[in-house]
Amino acid sequence: MTRELLFCEQLGYGNPFDRGGECGNVRNGGCDRKLLRFLNFFIIFEKNVPVKITDDDYKLRTIFALEHIEKFTSGATVPMLLRGICKETHEKGDYVVKYLHGRMDNEASCRELLGSFLAMQLGLNVPEPVLIEIQQDFIDTIDLPEIEYIKNCLGYNFGCEFVKGYVEILNDQTLNEYQVDDAINIFGFDILISNTDRRVDKHNLMSNGQSTIIFDHELAFGFLLFIFPNPEPWNIIGADLEWIKKHVFYKTMIERKPNFEVFVNKLDFINDVFWTKAELLIPKEWKTDKFQRVKNHIESIKENKDVFLHQLNNLVI
Repeated sequence: MTRELLFCEQLGYGNPFDRGGECGNVRNGGCDRKLLRFLNFFIIFEKNVPVKITDDDYKLRTIFALEHIEKFTSGATVPMLLRGICKETHEKGDYVVKYLHGRMDNEASCRELLGSFLAMQLGLNVPEPVLIEIQQDFIDTIDLPEIEYIKNCLGYNFGCEFVKGYVEILNDQTLNEYQVDDAINIFGFDILISNTDRRVDKHNLMSNGQSTIIFDHELAFGFLLFIFPNPEPWNIIGADLEWIKKHVFYKTMIERKPNFEVFVNKLDFINDVFWTKAELLIPKEWKTDKFQRVKNHIESIKENKDVFLHQLNNLVI
């Protein structure tokens, strides 16, 4: 018996497909549409369960770059598409890489990776983060003057799996229920990590209608740039409202007025095991004392999560 059918048995529905392929749970002369919707959600959920870095079998994969494919036309960090081979599984695939160049320095690479780790830990969907290892053999294949700087990118560069089947959400688009649920969690997440870079004019997310993926976190943890950061980050102050009101989902939150309790309760997943594993996984050359500052920031919000929840809910009243 499949897991979804086992769930149906446990909920007292019986097998919904035991009458010639039609729904067998008949109420008032018709199919149980709630059950069918449950099954549809279960199947979608099973296919899109985000992994956590605290999972026993989680590994941050290393990808050897093999072939440059193309440079994307947008993005301040000049992301590029390449083909690579996994060091562990020897499987080939396509990956987006952000080379160590310009504002994409070691600290920005650390923010990208840590942002992905935190999103995964809170159940948000991100393209699988990977370490793209650039070797001299790969550099020797590049003959494009506009990307000569790749020659200075030997070693680890931040990358992620290239995901197909997702498109950008339009500003005036009506969100379905799956997208609204994702929007609530993404909005809360961006406030948690002070990510000012997911705006109406720059979404940094895409959707396939049933799940939403988020990316581009090199500018997250904006409090690191403040000379006098908010000493109580669980309290949302006036200076934060300026960028929060520009968030891609701010309008949706005002219209829907959600309760952020489910999201805030997920903060418990960010525990000591998470921080220990994150510190081990991030390349040592990317880490500075800012890692500890991010940890202190998140942990202080966790310790005052009841106030943080109240602040989030008040934002959208």
